[in-house]
Amino acid sequence: MNARIQTPAASPRLSEVDVARALAAVAVVALHAIGYSILRDAAGSAAEHVDQVLLLTFRFARQVFMCISGFTLAYAYRDRPINYRTFVARRAWRVALPYLVWSGIYLIVFPPDGMNSAAGFISVILYGTAFYHLYFVVVSVQWYVIFPFVLPLANRLRGRAAAVATGAVLALSLGVAAWFTAGASLPAWASPLNRVLPHWDALLVSYLGYYLLGTLGGIHAEGVLSWLRRHLWLVAAAMAGLLGYLMLDVVQDGFAHYSESIDIFRPAMVLYGLAGSGLLLACAGQITRAGGKAYTWLLAISGNSFPIYLAHPLILYLVESYILSQVHSYSPILSAPLILVAFLVPHGLSILVKSTPLAPVLLGQGSWRHPRRADRVRPVWAEQLPSHGD
Repeated sequence: MNARIQTPAASPRLSEVDVARALAAVAVVALHAIGYSILRDAAGSAAEHVDQVLLLTFRFARQVFMCISGFTLAYAYRDRPINYRTFVARRAWRVALPYLVWSGIYLIVFPPDGMNSAAGFISVILYGTAFYHLYFVVVSVQWYVIFPFVLPLANRLRGRAAAVATGAVLALSLGVAAWFTAGASLPAWASPLNRVLPHWDALLVSYLGYYLLGTLGGIHAEGVLSWLRRHLWLVAAAMAGLLGYLMLDVVQDGFAHYSESIDIFRPAMVLYGLAGSGLLLACAGQITRAGGKAYTWLLAISGNSFPIYLAHPLILYLVESYILSQVHSYSPILSAPLILVAFLVPHGLSILVKSTPLAPVLLGQGSWRHPRRADRVRPVWAEQLPSHGD
């Protein structure tokens, strides 16, 4: 059937969500840079404790990306039909090709022990274990696969039904977190997923609540963003209170069980991640209304957030190994320039590569062909929110 079907116009683009994505990218790079700083700190030193507190502060970063992914897709498609095959193929391809290339790069630079078979290589690719951050790409692809089924169900929820669904998803997220936190204390028949399947952190079910809450928020985007703008200080206070609780837990324990304290599957950490998502969206709204250079710069960063995410751990490793390793008196202050370099180098390389044939391979942007304007595919970061008039 060749007749063209009139479909509803997409919702106008929300620049403040792009700004929030850029802020989340900054938080992710900071999180990983501080992780390298901790490795340099003397065990039990004041510098190590400072870095541990900073690391805890930025532990909301990945949850923000998950909420934004659900939010932007729901907002973009809430008023128009989804062709499942086109939707999944377009996003999976734009993400999968750079993912495979960067996985290969990281496997060459950091060859894992014991990966001497095809089965081992397939496992690395399926679970995103070529390097510590690539699991997130695997989780994103899983979300793309189920999103077209989730959206029609969420789209039917209005008023009290939407509020009840939001509460149910939040309760489910907290329940899963409590289940994971219980861990080894549970009997074998009730053992959580991390004792049943390997690499549970690369499975969508571990983070589904963030995506679902983001989806519900995206369907009611105008109301949610308006509420966040009007209650910025309330959201900030909630996040500060949760951070204070998490820090108190760490300090009272004398940092003895620090890794358990910063586990993102703790119920308090779930709430902290959601508060961080709300705060970044609220702050992004303020930046968008103010405009200026900061707004323009963050929009540009948002456009390259995917390649920045893929490349920044490699930049961190190179700078830390070949430059900062020569510094004898290491200080947490050095995390600031490390963050800046790890952010700006991938961003600059993205700008240089964007107009070359390498763009689809390294960035998930551009195309090998020159399609008609109507068929032209926007990069994965831009597809999550339609451009004006799309």
